[in-house]
Amino acid sequence: MTHPFGRVGLIKTLVAFSVIVGASGIGNATGSGAPSMSPPVQVVPSSGLPAEVRDNRSNNNVHTVLHGGRIFMVFRTAHWHLAASDARLYVVSSTDQRRWRFEGEFSYQRDLREARLLSWNGRLLLYFALLGANPVAFEPGGTMATEYLGPGHWTTPRRILFDCATSSSHAACVVAI
Repeated sequence: MTHPFGRVGLIKTLVAFSVIVGASGIGNATGSGAPSMSPPVQVVPSSGLPAEVRDNRSNNNVHTVLHGGRIFMVFRTAHWHLAASDARLYVVSSTDQRRWRFEGEFSYQRDLREARLLSWNGRLLLYFALLGANPVAFEPGGTMATEYLGPGHWTTPRRILFDCATSSSHAACVVAI
């Protein structure tokens, strides 16, 4: 049976692959305006991360998006890949994928997973799953959402999805937006 929030495994480092959109102006390797892929760039851990980011042994659940001419990246870090009370989400951004600016940190003394960034209509939104801290139990706590206000500032995260129930043929969730 597959865990609903992703497969369990230990990932010790994140490698961000630079997927370049020709019109973005960020590191187009060919200069032709066509999409291209550059060599991999290790981001976590690296000396280019801001001092506010303290990566732990297990770095995972990475997501990136281009927003306002910067690449934003969110990732989870904890002492292991299983559910952990020391899990944190960090958001960083960069224009060159080597030097990163601190954009935010989220911690609830329980597990956080499946972070997703959405750049839409000039806004940057962050969604993530709030889970429990017991590594052998599935303890859903809802889906959280926050909006980027500017460097290092976000709205207070709030629950937007909770109370899901399933049967053999249907799924239903209570959503508060």
